[in-house]
Amino acid sequence: MLVEAKGLSFAYSKKLPLVLNKVDFHLEKGRIAVLLGPNGVGKSTLIKLLLGILKPKEGELLLEGQSYQRINRNQMARSLAYVPQSQPISDMSVFDSVLLGRIMYMGAFYNKEDLDKTEAALKDLGLSDLSYKRCSELSGGERQKVAIARALASDAKGILFDEPTSNLDVVSSKKTALLIQKLAHEMGKAVLLCMHDISLAHFLGQDFYLFSHEGLVAQGGKEILNEENLSKTYGSKVSLIRNGSELFVSMN
Repeated sequence: MLVEAKGLSFAYSKKLPLVLNKVDFHLEKGRIAVLLGPNGVGKSTLIKLLLGILKPKEGELLLEGQSYQRINRNQMARSLAYVPQSQPISDMSVFDSVLLGRIMYMGAFYNKEDLDKTEAALKDLGLSDLSYKRCSELSGGERQKVAIARALASDAKGILFDEPTSNLDVVSSKKTALLIQKLAHEMGKAVLLCMHDISLAHFLGQDFYLFSHEGLVAQGGKEILNEENLSKTYGSKVSLIRNGSELFVSMN
């Protein structure tokens, strides 16, 4: 187990209600976990807790069995990488931007391993030809790929994604989905996806957490993606059509 949360609770202040209430969670190497639910239900808060940006009000967080309280920022950065939904626009070259994924390993200078890991990540994302182009000259989808390459170059054991396909066209979305599968199933990474696309989540995920404004609705495998649970999650009638391994979703 890479990450485990036990009885996790969090509120942004003593006067505000709990955003998360006694949530149990796990992130396992070689598997893809998915957070589903409308905006404002605590998905992003959970990610910030897992990254150590926020501290829980109650409960315990473990990284490979070790309490978060004993883990420093450098250890955390080597274990968990984060790919946000929106990428800042920078004049840095694509190569240098991806090389930043190695910063927690560097001393005063980068070394051959840092360069090799950067080049390999660029190749895996199909970005080698853009290596010396400025990030400010890229499309939104290309900047998203650069962020994924940076996470890959970091050699982190787990990668947390916030809406990884939201800025991509259909073709790029499919390629990114296949890459996410490769990260987990071929490279052994623990992957967490925060998503709104239920159909894509069903295609990619193995472990699911459904959050509503009332709290955690259900957690488990694909079997929990049913009309009852999803309707409770989104507060609206959800209809599902299954076609083999595909899931089509309609909301009323």
